[in-house]
Amino acid sequence: MKSLVAYLNQKSASELRVIAETWQANLTDRLYTGNTFELAQEMQSEFLQRRYLDTLSPFMTEWLTFFIEQADSTIIYDELVRQQPRQDDREVTLKEFKAAGILFEEKTLVADESGAGQAGTVPAKPLKAGWGEIYGSRNRARVAGSLKIVQTTLTVPRELARPFDRLLAEKKLSEEGYDEPGLKPSQVPLNYLLTSLEVEKLEQAAETWNLSGLLGNATPAQLIVELAQALTDQAQQERVLNGLGETSRELFKLLKLAGGKMTLAALLENYVSLKRLGRSLRPLLETQLVWEAFEKDESIVFIPAEILNPRQPAPVVQPEALQTVTPPGRTTLFPPYALAWDILTFLNYITTNDLKLTNQALIPKRDLKKISSQLWPLNGAEMAGAEYQRLDFLVRMCFNLSLYKTESVSWRLRTGAEFEAWLELDFYRQMRKLVEFWLAEPTRSGPVDFPYYYSSAKMMSHANRVMLGWLKDCEPGTWYSMDSLLQKVQRENPYFIIQRRELLNMIGLKRLTDLSKQWLQIEGGLIQNTFQTALEWLGIVQIGRDETGRVVAFSLTDFGAEMCGRTTKGATELPRPPYPLLVQPNFEIMLFAPEAQTVWTLEKFTELKKLDQVSLYTLTREAVLRGLETGLTVTGIQDWLQKRNPQPLPQNLAVSLQDWSKGFKRVKVAQVTLLEVEDPAVLDELMSSKQFADSVERRVSPTAALVRLPEVSENRRNNPLNTYKTRLRNGGFFAD
Repeated sequence: MKSLVAYLNQKSASELRVIAETWQANLTDRLYTGNTFELAQEMQSEFLQRRYLDTLSPFMTEWLTFFIEQADSTIIYDELVRQQPRQDDREVTLKEFKAAGILFEEKTLVADESGAGQAGTVPAKPLKAGWGEIYGSRNRARVAGSLKIVQTTLTVPRELARPFDRLLAEKKLSEEGYDEPGLKPSQVPLNYLLTSLEVEKLEQAAETWNLSGLLGNATPAQLIVELAQALTDQAQQERVLNGLGETSRELFKLLKLAGGKMTLAALLENYVSLKRLGRSLRPLLETQLVWEAFEKDESIVFIPAEILNPRQPAPVVQPEALQTVTPPGRTTLFPPYALAWDILTFLNYITTNDLKLTNQALIPKRDLKKISSQLWPLNGAEMAGAEYQRLDFLVRMCFNLSLYKTESVSWRLRTGAEFEAWLELDFYRQMRKLVEFWLAEPTRSGPVDFPYYYSSAKMMSHANRVMLGWLKDCEPGTWYSMDSLLQKVQRENPYFIIQRRELLNMIGLKRLTDLSKQWLQIEGGLIQNTFQTALEWLGIVQIGRDETGRVVAFSLTDFGAEMCGRTTKGATELPRPPYPLLVQPNFEIMLFAPEAQTVWTLEKFTELKKLDQVSLYTLTREAVLRGLETGLTVTGIQDWLQKRNPQPLPQNLAVSLQDWSKGFKRVKVAQVTLLEVEDPAVLDELMSSKQFADSVERRVSPTAALVRLPEVSENRRNNPLNTYKTRLRNGGFFAD
């Protein structure tokens, strides 16, 4: 069966104008064959379909019912003649329905199996059946088989037949009366009204009500459930109404003031003309906010009871308090500023060691082990490999904050552009920057893996901020049950990452229903993983675990109270005593008050022995020599320690430092290029030239100098030596 548009395209321009006038269609362009889409859309409007039925006499209504009741709303003309023998009534009815665009006629050539077909039954005019049929008609006598005859079929297009069938049944029921008052369309539940709609109308309504993710994925029953939920939600109603014109909103208010129900005749008294009323009413009908029905031989316009009294926003209920617990036996071992401390340890390692990435752009395992051994310890009950997960989080932070960089050719790690500025900050100012970056750039820092439908940077950042906001009601130092937090969120705000409506559009109703049953494993797992990784590592909470390593409790730190907005910004500070460390005769150094600059310098020439509330470092020959390699001197180390030690340094310390330094012989190694000339005057001219003077490192003889060239770039074709020779040649110096 053809579509309504295809049938209309067979009509002439004059015939299309008659159809448009009959339907009172509101068109924006002149009609001609090939641009009938807008007319077809108008004819599918239920408002205009009801207006057309209002114009039909009982006799014409019976004929329309007869056509629609046929199989596929199609009947062969010969069969119609047998069923409706009165030619006058039949032909007048067909003419009116054809003129209105309700009934369409098609003629086809079929074989006369009975052999009774006569040549005279073929019309004199050529049949519009394609070139094959036209050429075939020239040699009809040569066609194998029996003669061909013309068969005429009459069809009501599917787009009109289905809604007319429903509207005619509704009209008939209203005329015959209802057995029960509750059967009136204006009194039945909204779900029942939606059930009567065609699938196409349900899908159009679903798109209007922002349920586009269901299209093609949900059954009509599922669409009806979701549509009913959206239609009866006050916030959703306001959103859709605001998208309609002002006149439609005014009409909606008028209907509400009238109790949600008015006759079409009463509305026409306010709007004068049917077209004017239609411009205001049709948008409301198409969004299903307002419905129309036949009741007691007249048309009524009504708002279903569930839409008239929508669900109000849930009253703000004081959330239940989290369940407090006794301090667990296995808790976080490091202080809130531990991550900033460990960042300095990592940066110190790459400045005092020749750290080079592998071919897979990874830190070698031997270096990972050495770095991990110098970081603040994790709780022994944590999962295996968590130390490397935390180190990965730390390294990602350092790289994205430009605290270190990777050389393009050698793949060695070097301090980055923001390194010097970072050292000027104290530990808590560094921690604030780390938290800000984690909230703003979750995809670049990690460490929690979100499902694909939550994996956009915007969603992850929102989720992290929401989880941080939950802590605002917690008392610092008080331990709370993790299970009680999960139950509270699941009960009060299960869609804390993205609203249910948006999630529904993303993954569809069936997938959403399945995932909702796994909330504790998915969203609950995200919460637990965030608490036991990022929030713990960033010093916002302390975590308590049971013997299996499962997170069972958490406690807000003072720094966490600042980060979640419970206390004022910048409230967390570390004490700054004049003497933050104590040097002992056994070469051990006790660090009492952690400070970024103190830790940074101390780690250059000592070995870590213990990280705790009072951390312990040791002076060893290897560590001191390592510090001397970075540019420190023995005198500088002694002066630095004396300034921070409350008493004179032990005598044996100074002696040992001098002994250890005797084996240290400093040499300077540089990669340079030798430049030789035959005439010293040429070298004089080169060194006095602004173009070449900057590249000369040092003159070693009257005819020789050392030149420092740029490093080889990633593009190996750009050889610095060849580039320098070209520059010399362009300057008038010819290099061999």
